[in-house]
Amino acid sequence: MHPAYVIYTSGSTGTPKGVAMPGGPLVNLMAWHATVIPGRAGTRVAQFAALSFDASAHELMSALFTGKTLFILDAETRRNPADLAIWLERNAIEELFAPDPVLKVIYEASTEQQRELPVLRDVIQAGEALTADESVHSFYRSQPLCSLHNDYGPTETHVVTAYTLPRDVARWPTSIPIGAPMWNTQVYVLDAGLRPVPMGVSGELYIAGAGLARGYLGRAALTAQRFVACPFGTPGSRMYRTGDLARWRSDGVLDFLGRADEQVKIRGFRIEPGEVSAALSSHPSVGQAAVIAREDQPGQKQLVGYVVAAAGASPDGAELRRHVGQRLPEHMVPAAVVVLEALPLTANGKLDRRALPAPSYGTAVSRAPRTAQEQILAELFAEVLGLEGVGPDDSFFDLGGHSLLATRLVSRIRSTLGVELSIRTLFEAPTVAALDARIDASEAPATALAVLLPLRLRGTRPPLFCIHPGGGLAWPYAGLLRHLPPDQPVYGLQSRNLNDPTHHSAAIDAMAADYLDQIRTVQAKGPYHLLGWSLGGLLAHAIATKLQDQHEVVALLAILDSYPVRPEVDQPQSTDQDILAVLMEDFDGEPIDLGEGPLSFARVKEHFLTRPGAPLASFDGDVLERMFANLRASPGILQTFIPGIVRSDVLLFRATLVEKEENLRSPDAWQPYVKGRIIAHDVACQHGRMMRPEALARIGPILAAALEQTRQTMTSSTEELLP
Repeated sequence: MHPAYVIYTSGSTGTPKGVAMPGGPLVNLMAWHATVIPGRAGTRVAQFAALSFDASAHELMSALFTGKTLFILDAETRRNPADLAIWLERNAIEELFAPDPVLKVIYEASTEQQRELPVLRDVIQAGEALTADESVHSFYRSQPLCSLHNDYGPTETHVVTAYTLPRDVARWPTSIPIGAPMWNTQVYVLDAGLRPVPMGVSGELYIAGAGLARGYLGRAALTAQRFVACPFGTPGSRMYRTGDLARWRSDGVLDFLGRADEQVKIRGFRIEPGEVSAALSSHPSVGQAAVIAREDQPGQKQLVGYVVAAAGASPDGAELRRHVGQRLPEHMVPAAVVVLEALPLTANGKLDRRALPAPSYGTAVSRAPRTAQEQILAELFAEVLGLEGVGPDDSFFDLGGHSLLATRLVSRIRSTLGVELSIRTLFEAPTVAALDARIDASEAPATALAVLLPLRLRGTRPPLFCIHPGGGLAWPYAGLLRHLPPDQPVYGLQSRNLNDPTHHSAAIDAMAADYLDQIRTVQAKGPYHLLGWSLGGLLAHAIATKLQDQHEVVALLAILDSYPVRPEVDQPQSTDQDILAVLMEDFDGEPIDLGEGPLSFARVKEHFLTRPGAPLASFDGDVLERMFANLRASPGILQTFIPGIVRSDVLLFRATLVEKEENLRSPDAWQPYVKGRIIAHDVACQHGRMMRPEALARIGPILAAALEQTRQTMTSSTEELLP
């Protein structure tokens, strides 16, 4: 049979292998597919895979052989999950083929954009082991008419087994199998002697039957090595040795257990580490090289290179990654390259893979962010990369980022700052500082100043709503993200006048009513989680009283160094000088010396808006004026507010570094206004620095534990109500 196509896959020697696939296996595959996912004439199918990937043949032929309509993606949309989610909805796509890591970022983008994709009926995953975390469960719970199919098959055979998950997500198995053989296909799980292993025992997977390729184009020896005689079939029949480990389950389906050899799959691409090692070794500064796949963070499998310097040379990791990138595709470039004095060896003289050290992705922060926007970008970098901290001058890709994480980062930046960025922009400006500079001032987003600021949209937990302090911005709450569970949505509430110059400061009761309306657009029913710092603490308390008056549950009310005003105590009147000093410290972290003479608004405005790295350089001067006006109006707003009484507990964080001992307020100040418990925690910081990393290191874990406790309590209460 003549080949229908030749597709190249990775080779261990640095020479890719051309898999020659005849037409017969494809006809068999299409006939089987039409019974599993029949569809109707005109069914809309996305052509997602690149033509160099064998999945593209499945997409093209499954559509064209059965009269379906094929919609072709452009490369830029394929790389951008937010744009892809829009494309899927706009084109009413009903069938989608994509590997598991890609699907996850599509699910996240759809959730963040609140796109339900109601006509999507079948999603086919292949090329990577399928894992279903809570974000996947959540997506399919909201899509009860959509089926998820887990296909398995190497390039040398195409799809050979498949498993369709139940539409009821509650019935999904914890470990998702790769299923049973398709039509005219035989699958064997064998030991080293080519003997079938018992059910439940691990063995190497061999494939025989109608799905086999002819072999490797022009490489007879390699073909004979991988396509071997089949002892279970007719004389002359062959079977393909996959190198994958599997086991039979009692229900007749297969579990995939990983690779038997050194070959790995990264983000759906099969990679021979030897090919990457060969590329590293071709650099003149490298004497020896080894490459392995590491999974130092769950679900984040990455290539890591290890090199030993050539005589007299000093290899540089960043330069070596660029060198590999000029010779191999992006998915084969190591996330990090570690320089060693010598490669560790076992007693037998082989590479001791277990002794290779974990790479350091540069979590030491060289300097603090200079701008509020830099701060948020740094938090988003750290969140997506799973790091404790990221400095403004650290490169996303040198920290372990790759193309799929890049799409997630672009999506998070879009949802948080309202900025439209392409993946190309991130490649061109991979540091926080460079990306911050690329955000054009004329496009300074309304989203970033909107009343409702989404800091993290995705997640299945009830959102945490964080109400702004006196200046009006909720951006500082971005520092909480790294301390909270990854499935915890977080929103900020910001002063309306930041984006609406006609709006003037109102009483706390009116502001609370306005913010509650905003909260209701995200969460219509409780339980609600509220947090407020400074003025925001009193606003959070006021919102909580309004919610309970509407018979809603407030599961968490967290207050950061905020207290009711004491009418019997004269309130000190802040001068403009005091307010300007507070404003500067809020953004710069330390009081700034602008030279001799008193502070003036003009000098502070110049400091914030025109100097290099100015904190509010992406906005105009009116924003600073409104923040100043908010701070000046706050004391008057506080003095006219009398809190109601909340029936829930209050989690109170108290800043203990005060100028005078009498200024340290007691948690008992809240007692007349709280019927529940007041759970107080002291934080060794000043009031204006509660969103600094050192303070958040104490606040964050306590807040995360409180959120988890409320989740468990609400879950238990719900279960008790079930019949």
